[in-house]
Amino acid sequence: MKHPRYPHVFEPITYGPLRLKNRIIGLPMMSGLSTPDGRVTKELVAHMGARAKTGVGLVYVGDSDLDHKHGLTHYTPLDLSYEGNTGGFTDLVDEVHRYGAKIGIEVNHGGDYAYDAINSSGRRLAVSVNPDIPPRYPQQRDPIIIDRAIMDELVASYVGAADRLMRAGFDALMLHCGHGWLLSQFLSKRANRRTDEYGGSLENRMRFPLEVLKAVHEKVGGRMAVDVRVSTGGDLSPWGDDDIEEVITFLHAASPYVTGANISVGDQFLFDTTEYMIQSHYLPHMVNTKWAERVKAAGPDVVVSCSGSVVTVAEAEEILAGGRADMVGMGRATLVDYLHITKAFRGWENEIRPCLRCAHCTDRLFYFKPIRCAVNPLVGREYQYHDIPLARVKKKVMVVGGGPAGMEATQWLVKRGHDVVLYEKGDRLGGMLHVASALPDKYDLARYTEWQIRMTTECGARIVLGHEVGPDDIRREAPDAVLLAIGAELSHPPIPGIMGKNVVAAADVDTGTAPVGDRVVIMGAGQTGSECAIPLAREGKEVVLIDMYPRDKYEQSWMGNQAAMSILRLHRELGVTVILDSKIVQITDAGVKYLRTDGSEGFAEADTVINALGMEVPYDKIGELISVVPETYCIGDCFGDKMDIDTAVMTGFTYALEV
Repeated sequence: MKHPRYPHVFEPITYGPLRLKNRIIGLPMMSGLSTPDGRVTKELVAHMGARAKTGVGLVYVGDSDLDHKHGLTHYTPLDLSYEGNTGGFTDLVDEVHRYGAKIGIEVNHGGDYAYDAINSSGRRLAVSVNPDIPPRYPQQRDPIIIDRAIMDELVASYVGAADRLMRAGFDALMLHCGHGWLLSQFLSKRANRRTDEYGGSLENRMRFPLEVLKAVHEKVGGRMAVDVRVSTGGDLSPWGDDDIEEVITFLHAASPYVTGANISVGDQFLFDTTEYMIQSHYLPHMVNTKWAERVKAAGPDVVVSCSGSVVTVAEAEEILAGGRADMVGMGRATLVDYLHITKAFRGWENEIRPCLRCAHCTDRLFYFKPIRCAVNPLVGREYQYHDIPLARVKKKVMVVGGGPAGMEATQWLVKRGHDVVLYEKGDRLGGMLHVASALPDKYDLARYTEWQIRMTTECGARIVLGHEVGPDDIRREAPDAVLLAIGAELSHPPIPGIMGKNVVAAADVDTGTAPVGDRVVIMGAGQTGSECAIPLAREGKEVVLIDMYPRDKYEQSWMGNQAAMSILRLHRELGVTVILDSKIVQITDAGVKYLRTDGSEGFAEADTVINALGMEVPYDKIGELISVVPETYCIGDCFGDKMDIDTAVMTGFTYALEV
């Protein structure tokens, strides 16, 4: 019997030797949860079990390396070359199978773009000498060009890893042939400058990847599903539309050896395309699906799956029903809610936590941190918080502030059995989420805001709106514990003219409550100011951002932030002027005077000046409230660490468990 709402998603599929219960693939995502030397940990096992629990048919462990010493692709990938890892691999298999899903693993080698920050041996394997591709790290030596002997080593490594994983019980492999890694370097016109039988024509460039696929198929074919992940430059390809045609030709040639192909977009050597590898909220949902549709229509005999901002089961159903793919890959959607697919199957869509597409989960890996989710506080900590205990002593708890931290805390306090009252000084819950989600590109955050308010309203807490709490209110409620989530306030540095009539807050501009002239200066080029600039520039306004941040470090400071890549691109496209290395010294009716680091003065004319200089913790207000009840905690912005949604959610969750 077909599912009444999602008949295509929940239709089982034969996938090589596998029978999958539905058409959803949990895409490979790096977690940073294995050890630095590539061993399986209890944390990784619990994390993969949680992803399987979402209800996916097949879930992949993220990038895992054939050569852990010289071929690293990310921070702490699994080492597939070490026989001693087999026991840990078995633990992963058992945990995922426990939830009725099949398990695969992404197999990779960094090649000329290997991650060499931890082990600086400098052995850099390159397909060919290519001056367009500089070393990723300064300590890397000149590349070693891959010859036939090294090719044989690599083929043996792929086969050995496949055999090891098959013996551990894995159901599927995904060989990475995209995103600029080793096998895609052979396929790439730009990276492959060889003049032998492995370079030049497409037939030659795909020769070695096909040798690898054929050897792996001969070892495990019929007993494991063997997939490939391929990527196209899409509309951004420097060599035009034939990029996708080459992908299609490669998949036709690979079809005797593979079960399926996951179609992605982006190449790390082509910086402008990487925005499509992990999409921010500035790109549409299902943004890369058209390329999977092209592949499927071309008819290679493989199961075609798409990837790229498919965040709901309804979107997956739309893709499958339209014949655009055979299966649908979902990555972040399997993190944000650990019952996502199951809730959709049962008709509980209103309970599914929406994904912000903020890429907080992947951005952290750039800074050698384990995976987390901005709005699901369990991600990466599934082993630590496998069971959330009920409170040993039921308490009356007062939460002051109904923003993201206060709402998150309230829900967990109720789940743990406490008697909770939530006070919010405004006339609705949500706090600064309403401001943060007001911009047109923030529709994912708007969905989350609506969901979080609904879940808080329905959780069973007593909610008091329109009342700003003072010390006497806390005494009157007489709680056993208090959680302060009163947020932060706009900063007003001592700049002459900052309180002038032509100065408005970025929050008021974003929500449309402040008028803005045609010439705009935004004070502060951080994320608040930078995002505020985009809709204004789209309206045709002349927008200037001014910040003290050093120019030589500005774009580097945004590295690892997927949203920043989109923001910087939009600034270029829309003509936003960014003035750095400059301190604002005065605001006048005519504009903003600033002082450059070289001592020279500048002046930016403006009809409207926007304050995006950050927020300040209201320590005086906190001081009045924190001393009333001995057990009082500060959460969210008034925690004073970072003023963002992930800190709000994490502190709300963490301190709700301390009460």
